[in-house]
Amino acid sequence: MNTTMYPHRIICNCTVVVLYLMFCAGCYKGPFAVFTTPKGEIDVRLKIARTEEEREKGLMFQTHLREKEGMLFIFEDEQIRSFWMKNTFLYLDVVFVNEQGVIVDLLERLPPCAAEPCPLYSPSSPSRYVIELNGGFIHNYRIRKGERVRIVHN
Repeated sequence: MNTTMYPHRIICNCTVVVLYLMFCAGCYKGPFAVFTTPKGEIDVRLKIARTEEEREKGLMFQTHLREKEGMLFIFEDEQIRSFWMKNTFLYLDVVFVNEQGVIVDLLERLPPCAAEPCPLYSPSSPSRYVIELNGGFIHNYRIRKGERVRIVHN
């Protein structure tokens, strides 16, 4: 097909592609967390770590994390669990959430582990869910203890 004879088709096709990309930027179908704050709701895309192996790996070796993206660790029960930053290349914020979806503790801007032994980071209260986010997320969005988090599975 000679494209010089049908320029309207090229323009139409390009328009369809652009509209599709714009529309689908907001149609993420995976799980996400909805943080309820005094300033409104904040949605965060999640990768889920359900198994022991997935929880052990976490965000190790990850070099980039989008602003509203994180990892959800799901445990069978509420306990105080320690986390470390071994082989983690990003500063992370960690949100600890109880069975009722209430934030029970926050750890901000945990640094990557420079040398072993890596320090362990623990919350002050038991949690069933833990969400790791980009360092600075808690401060930037003014996340506080006692606020609610809803996990949505599509």
